[in-house]
Amino acid sequence: MIKKVIFFTITFFVVNSCSQSEDHQNNCSDRNPEFELVINELTQTFKDASDLKTWPKNYCDATYKVIYEKANKALSLIKKDECNGDFIENLTQLSNQAKGMIQQCPNFENNSFPGGQLSNKYLRADMSLWGAQFNMLRSPSYSSTKFMQLPPVKDTKVFQPFEVIKDCSGFYCTEMVVLPIGNYFIGGTTEQHQALNVDSYRVAWESPRHQVKIGKSFAISKTEVTVDQYAEFVRETNRKEAKGALGFTGQPQISDPEFPMYHENLSWRNPGFPQKGDFPVTCVTRKDAEDYAAWLSSKTGAKYRLPTEAEWEYAAKAGSNTAFFWGDNVNDACGYAAVYDESTDAATGYQFIKVNCNDGAAYTASVGSFKPNNWGLYDVTGNAREFVADAWEDSYNTGPYNELPRTLGVSQFPVLRGGGWDYMPQNIRTSYRSAYYSWLIRSNMWGFRLVRELNT
Repeated sequence: MIKKVIFFTITFFVVNSCSQSEDHQNNCSDRNPEFELVINELTQTFKDASDLKTWPKNYCDATYKVIYEKANKALSLIKKDECNGDFIENLTQLSNQAKGMIQQCPNFENNSFPGGQLSNKYLRADMSLWGAQFNMLRSPSYSSTKFMQLPPVKDTKVFQPFEVIKDCSGFYCTEMVVLPIGNYFIGGTTEQHQALNVDSYRVAWESPRHQVKIGKSFAISKTEVTVDQYAEFVRETNRKEAKGALGFTGQPQISDPEFPMYHENLSWRNPGFPQKGDFPVTCVTRKDAEDYAAWLSSKTGAKYRLPTEAEWEYAAKAGSNTAFFWGDNVNDACGYAAVYDESTDAATGYQFIKVNCNDGAAYTASVGSFKPNNWGLYDVTGNAREFVADAWEDSYNTGPYNELPRTLGVSQFPVLRGGGWDYMPQNIRTSYRSAYYSWLIRSNMWGFRLVRELNT
């Protein structure tokens, strides 16, 4: 039985916007000419790789080595000051991503994940995303926003398991469910993998199945962050965004391995399908989600962040040991989630393997439209897939064994959990996990929900 209490925390909120006044533009544009040359070379590399429909043998390795070299050279040439902070962060992330991709290129060459994320259309999209990002950073109208990191306010009460809390009366504050400490098994079972014919590489990603101990209670949002909530964040912070996001197209284009996944016109405002303000926000990056959490923390005084993988699966399973939080029958999904069903198949023409029911939502739907899991959480599978905090590791060989995020993998390969509105049966299981090989990855399939730390 979920008990509900609403409490309010008022705190001082500070945003320091690095505005683009004339003086600021002149100072920021007064960079080493050699640096500007290197950035031009980088953006040309992105364009060439994006335009090349089929990458020949060894092109992946050669391209990411050039990117790694150029990113590091640019870092050595740029002045280390606040004005260049966003450039420095992006170049650092690009360098680390390229380093990780050099290790992945043999898997690309060998088609180790057939039909998966390490394919030509996704890597070309990565190049388009980085090209758009540097175009944004170099725009005269670009401004960066910083948040004052205030220590979280100490909670004045002890929260009870499954209590519902809310930090403010504003619409941007969502209801959070307090989850207790406990144990569960992370990963899917052999029977579940066989029943849904799960791809062998996806089985490896969620193996070995093992017990996780959640030793610290936390609160997690009942629903995914909505379009209206994200819009308020953008409005208050004057946040800028690069063009484009990833999305599928219908047949016959989707069957062509050379079809472009990147679409310049897609954004969180226009995901390529109709949406309302209470639909989950999509077409955002993990960095966008992290910055949203920092903004909400600064407004409320509580500590918000992305969930870890261990926290996410614990919350999603809600004490269940079945393939889906509602049971093992995938065709019951339409009462619980917006997934790739008959309505989505008819609307998109993707011709994916579908769930044999009709959930009434061809794309995303209002958050909380479907039945929740046993702990009162909505849309933990379906609707929008969700970013988590961990660095990517391609198995559970190193854990997690507790609620903490894993950090030894490649943090520039964002990890996502839960299925999305266009995800087929094997990929809406609560144990399904994967990563995408771009720090800037964003798609009309993916969004996020937040964890609130309990500071007692």
